[in-house]
Amino acid sequence: MSVTRVTVIRGLPLDDVAAARGWLAECRDAATADDQVDEALRLLNRTIQAHRVSAGDPYAADIGRSRARRVRIGYGSGDELVEGRARDTQELPAKGRRRSRRRMLAPEEQVALILGGRRSTYPSEELLLRARLDLDQGRTREAALQFRAAHAALTAEVAGGEAGAEARATLEQHAELADRAGTAALERELDAEQAAELEQAIVETERLVRRRRHAEAPDRA
Repeated sequence: MSVTRVTVIRGLPLDDVAAARGWLAECRDAATADDQVDEALRLLNRTIQAHRVSAGDPYAADIGRSRARRVRIGYGSGDELVEGRARDTQELPAKGRRRSRRRMLAPEEQVALILGGRRSTYPSEELLLRARLDLDQGRTREAALQFRAAHAALTAEVAGGEAGAEARATLEQHAELADRAGTAALERELDAEQAAELEQAIVETERLVRRRRHAEAPDRA
């Protein structure tokens, strides 16, 4: 298994060593450190996206923090950082994905069910994941277009299934937003208010999809 080390350097340098030490001390706060890592990942994924589009390579995938074996934050001179060294660093703890509910199936259980033919996968699930990824990476136009497609797919899936009134109401509630945001995305990036509305719609749709996945799980008694 190959391991790639990536160093992301901020575009605006710190004034001096004292300022760098102060900045690193601030990063001992978990929320501040997470913001720094998220910013670095967005820059890294912009680079990967540029390569993906330029090379026409659909398999050049974005990277998330869960894929990293080790994450460090630190500072150093330009020469040190270019050479992959740093003057001082701190390592961040591993960050796993939280379970949405205590009774929700673990990913490995779901994989076994899918591969064993005991659970189906749906187009809406893939499309919704892509919408979430694009939104997290600041690609609001792509996120809006993916969400419109995910919403349309999920609406069709629910129409042919046994979804409850709450699921149908959630989809109806977001139908106008999905169309409006998707139309706006054909011309420009979404503004902050539109992006916030899209975020909320994605969150609620993700909740709906999780409930369906849980409801379709075979009884493990």
